[in-house]
Amino acid sequence: MPKNPIYRFGFSLLTGLVLSFGGSKPSSAADRITITYGSFDRSIPVDSLETFAETGEVPKDLNAYFDYLSDRDRQRLRQLLQLPIDEPPNVISRFTYSDMGEAFLQRIGQGIQTDSSLNGFHALRSAMILASTEPEGLTLLGILRQFPTRSLKIDGRVVVELVDEIGSLSENRERAIAAIQQAVERETHLHNTDFSRLADLRELGEYDVEFRQLQIFIDAPRPTPSGIADAYELPVDVYLPDTTEPAPLILFSHGMGSTRRQLAYLAQHLASYGFAVAVPEHFGSNGIYLAAFLQGELQNLVLPEEYPSRARDIHATLDELERLSATDADWRERLNVQNTGILGYSFGATTALSVAGASLNETQLNRDCVEDPQPTFNFSQLLQCRAQAIAPDNFRDDRIRAVFSVYPLTHTIFGAESLAEIEVPTFLVSGSHDVLVPAVIEQIRPFTKLTTPHRYLAVMVPGTHFSTEIGDISRLPRFLTGENRPDPQIGRDYLKALSVAFFQTHLAGNDEFDRYLDAAYAEFLSRDELTLYLTETFSTENFEGGGDR
Repeated sequence: MPKNPIYRFGFSLLTGLVLSFGGSKPSSAADRITITYGSFDRSIPVDSLETFAETGEVPKDLNAYFDYLSDRDRQRLRQLLQLPIDEPPNVISRFTYSDMGEAFLQRIGQGIQTDSSLNGFHALRSAMILASTEPEGLTLLGILRQFPTRSLKIDGRVVVELVDEIGSLSENRERAIAAIQQAVERETHLHNTDFSRLADLRELGEYDVEFRQLQIFIDAPRPTPSGIADAYELPVDVYLPDTTEPAPLILFSHGMGSTRRQLAYLAQHLASYGFAVAVPEHFGSNGIYLAAFLQGELQNLVLPEEYPSRARDIHATLDELERLSATDADWRERLNVQNTGILGYSFGATTALSVAGASLNETQLNRDCVEDPQPTFNFSQLLQCRAQAIAPDNFRDDRIRAVFSVYPLTHTIFGAESLAEIEVPTFLVSGSHDVLVPAVIEQIRPFTKLTTPHRYLAVMVPGTHFSTEIGDISRLPRFLTGENRPDPQIGRDYLKALSVAFFQTHLAGNDEFDRYLDAAYAEFLSRDELTLYLTETFSTENFEGGGDR
């Protein structure tokens, strides 16, 4: 077994992080954790870990593992062992029995095995459900207590790979940020604009905004909170600026577990700058769908059909707005559907890139999801792998002329080849410390694969997936939201200013806004709590690394 102490610590870090989503011990529960690595074979009593977690004292049989750990690492291990996840057993059961949950546990079960060295998938599921019934809630200690075989085997080779991945994620993130800083410094020195004398794009624009709602009938099957519907009514919110000329159109695609109203502040903001904004509701992955899943009314968190269904929502919205603008007096001359941009957030950011021209990458999906589905801390890969079950397709809509993508999932579903298919101006937004959708893998390296001549990468440091989220996220673990999360209004202001500059330049054709699409403008906007970098020139020549996972 490698001598590096991080590998000795790896088994706890692995299970603690992966399963972080008291009570009596059953007669068949695991008594020992056995760690194997080639010919190396050592056991640790579960009771000793319990003693350490509860008292902080290190029993003698753990000394060989703990002598190399710093006081900080020991404290972190105690926290991991006792970290509670306050979700009821029925919710844990629904997740672990869903297709995504099963895929997740099958991967982790390669490294956490039964005493017969079998994949620990079934045992882990049982242990998680039973542990969630304990008074303390679901904890790592509870899972160890409830593991239904006498010993729990940890395959050290898998642990080493995962711990290496953790180290690589951190190391490559720091190297990427350093390389981005260098690119930004070169770009910033090229300009000396005094942005304090220009219009503040964080403030509302000059146009009044009218709010309208549409119901669009779509005669096609679709996942919904009530199951698969043969046809459905698609609700769409529309924000119309009071302009004298047809307004360029921007479509929004919301994230998973969200609604069309989540980004209302941004829709209102862009509309005040002369854009018509349309926001459809994606029924198969919205907040109502998530609630139905958690209540046991649906079996799967996301169905593969949601990928083409989301694209269909976008196409149908464009078709209906095009029809209305040509035939209805109340809509005529209000918007220009042939000059359309799209803005997406998280899962919606992936939808946006898809309709902008990135096709599903069958080769990459098969490699990551079927041929070699390794355990990984890139949780977004599970969601991307859902697309592997649908026929390869390209959902491109030629009416899309520009795409603004916030926290997109890209590596497995698109890969370098499909991202290179995008021909329209593209803006990617990333949070450097995003745990759900890792920045280097899913946005920073993918940015270097874009071939469109107008491409931009904005990185918020130390941004997470929730740096622009104002809603109640108090129940989420801090490793997801950030230990000291800056005021999310800062991130929202970044999105407002950058999206206005991007769409004014590449959709409305207002060249005067091009000056804002500059590293110097990001530096002007940037706040110490959440540093903002903007680059056009960052490339693989600046940064080598990040891996393929």
